[in-house]
Amino acid sequence: TAQELANTAWAFACVDWDEPQFFMALADASVKSMNTMSDQGQSQWYLVTVHFRLKWPRGYRFPMSKYRDKLKSVYERTQPGPTQLQRDVASSLAGIGWPFAFKHVTRQGLSIDMANLANQRAVEVVVRNPNPLSKTYAESGAGRLRNRLLERFGWKVVYVPFVEWDRLKTPDEKADYLRSKLAYYVFPY
Repeated sequence: TAQELANTAWAFACVDWDEPQFFMALADASVKSMNTMSDQGQSQWYLVTVHFRLKWPRGYRFPMSKYRDKLKSVYERTQPGPTQLQRDVASSLAGIGWPFAFKHVTRQGLSIDMANLANQRAVEVVVRNPNPLSKTYAESGAGRLRNRLLERFGWKVVYVPFVEWDRLKTPDEKADYLRSKLAYYVFPY
């Protein structure tokens, strides 16, 4: 189905698969279903299209490129609103004087939780889901793909995992945590 093709292309983009012909074949098969494809499928194809253009900027004519504006519009429209966790981190960043735009959308349509536009720095609140097999936390494929794309567009991404943030109880602990995270990237704050 169209959704299965979108799921497959998106999953392989998430793991940074290095085979352009694979993506081209999936896109060719999906183009016929573009008008009936779900918002989820179109959003996935948007990220795959961005991934493809960054990875192989020359030499390939990607079938989904002609739908880029439509796919981008659906992707932007379906992005979730801010969470309480994101608001809490934003409040703490404001408290230490770090300038940022909240829920900034890049010209490529990628959403950044907190973006320092002057220095092209991004603070991403990463909600990592527990893996019951390894007893560790792993970032979602969607988050990993989006953050890799941001980095390829020149953004420096600072990760604030919820499991670390959740342990911090006082405003001072949160401020110190953010200062240490940001200092690694030599941020002025």
